[in-house]
Amino acid sequence: MTRVRSSTFHPAHRKRERVSRVAPAAAVADASSDSSTNVGGVVLAGVHQWGGCALDQACPRPLLPVANRPIVTYSIDWLRKSGIRGLAVCANSHTRMIRKHLRGHPWDEMTIDYYEDTMPRGPAGCVKDAWFNGEIQTMVVMDGTTVPRCDLWDLMTAHEASEAVLTVVVASGQSPGRAHQEVLVPTGIYVFSKSALDYVSGTGYQDIKEKLIPALYAAKQPVVAYRSELPVPRVSGVDSYLAVSDWMLRKLLEHSQVSAEYRRIGEAWVHRSTKVDGSAELIGPILIGPGGTLGEGVTIVGPTSLGSRVVVEDRTVICRSSIWNRCSVGSQSLLDRCILTHRVEVQPEARVRGKVCTETNGCSSLFSKLRP
Repeated sequence: MTRVRSSTFHPAHRKRERVSRVAPAAAVADASSDSSTNVGGVVLAGVHQWGGCALDQACPRPLLPVANRPIVTYSIDWLRKSGIRGLAVCANSHTRMIRKHLRGHPWDEMTIDYYEDTMPRGPAGCVKDAWFNGEIQTMVVMDGTTVPRCDLWDLMTAHEASEAVLTVVVASGQSPGRAHQEVLVPTGIYVFSKSALDYVSGTGYQDIKEKLIPALYAAKQPVVAYRSELPVPRVSGVDSYLAVSDWMLRKLLEHSQVSAEYRRIGEAWVHRSTKVDGSAELIGPILIGPGGTLGEGVTIVGPTSLGSRVVVEDRTVICRSSIWNRCSVGSQSLLDRCILTHRVEVQPEARVRGKVCTETNGCSSLFSKLRP
């Protein structure tokens, strides 16, 4: 059962409005854990636009579909499966839309609060504003476009052992311009002790990396890094969105992590309500959502995902692409390394390569105008 309540916070007036309060927001540690510290979660879902990016015009970034699920749901699932039961989702003008999408997912007994960041307050400011329950001593904070992969309770154990007020989760990366030099890069995941809030102002924009961490260092408060042994996928632009989508498709399909509503056809998982012509050829990791149609002689090459109610007409070829909900692709078309956002119609015999196509703006190049 999902228990959701909504709240809107106005930092300038230091007021909170509670609507439909049904449960306390304390988060309970995993029953298998010996820790008595109450732990909560904060998902930062209010992000700045990339500027000129068609994806931002089509969908709030935390709702970008990755393997046919909003990317923010992977962060929430990570917290839920680790035993955390209290969560605050901090967003901006898209708060209502994010809440609507999250209502459709089974979060068991997790309680979710929503905070609309109207100022904006910045990541650290949002954490301070969302930390309304005095019983919570520790918060796991993450960017809503991150797919966490580290063990949460190993992270929590390391945080407590270090006696840090802030732990920054990092992962291996490459130094720009130096292909063979490894660097540690932030993943967008943090662990806050409650005392860190003393160094976050109650007003104005408060960033984590640019404001909070320097303030903690200046006050000689311990800030430590926790290294994730596994890469942490994170969407920071169009190219990384496609890369994360590709990775997630391979991960889900290689381990058969799909529901019983899907059937296996060749190398693809297809929702049972989608009609697939017997002559269609599905090659590579492919995920096809409900209510769609694949016509005669269609070829789909993975990694590719098709959302719900997607119609692909006869003798069309789709390669390495992300097709969102309610799209239609005309007969004898070719799509290669494309993103079709919701409700896009592609005319018959089209040839589209390396494009983002939206319902309102048509198609734009992935690798020039839309490069982050």
